[in-house]
Amino acid sequence: MSKLEIEFELTGLKFKIKGEKDDVPNAISAMQKQLATLMQQAGSTANILDGQNGKPIDVIPQPMIEAAPSNGRKGTPRKISRVPATPLDFKHDVEKVGFPKQEWTTAQKAMWLLYVLDQQGIKESTSGVLAATFTKHFKSFGSIQAPNVHRDLSKEKGKTGWVNSDATKDPQTWHLLEEGKKGIAALIQQTKSAAAE
Repeated sequence: MSKLEIEFELTGLKFKIKGEKDDVPNAISAMQKQLATLMQQAGSTANILDGQNGKPIDVIPQPMIEAAPSNGRKGTPRKISRVPATPLDFKHDVEKVGFPKQEWTTAQKAMWLLYVLDQQGIKESTSGVLAATFTKHFKSFGSIQAPNVHRDLSKEKGKTGWVNSDATKDPQTWHLLEEGKKGIAALIQQTKSAAAE
């Protein structure tokens, strides 16, 4: 089988969409079609040949961006991340931070993990990374989903003041406030005390 390497570079590519929020899915779809056409032209220009029979191979690019489906409320499309979050690896100090509990809420599990990561020098994390990391390392305590992490931490942000977010980042990142660190440390102590009884 012959080897093949194709490099495709778009320098200075910019997209700008103006209009109403309802127009965004259609605008993204139009951009996809334009990009697909560009990719097809690049593929036909390269004249890629099948190594077995010498016939050109059709280059059909997959859509790179998917329009976000509506969540049922007019004018507010649901944001969907198509890039899976990469879980973090860290040293879990069981003596210091214990284990999460299955009966904890999603917010408690996420804030506990933020506390654990903070102890490792990782001061903030996205909902997706929190969910992926928790599920990778602590799945037996109940996996958590990124949309639920975002929703529940948003509620805790206003209710307890333990956690805050940096909305200027995309995706948004979460971090524990001093009250949250104290609260999670107390939760860890409470869990250790209950286990010792």
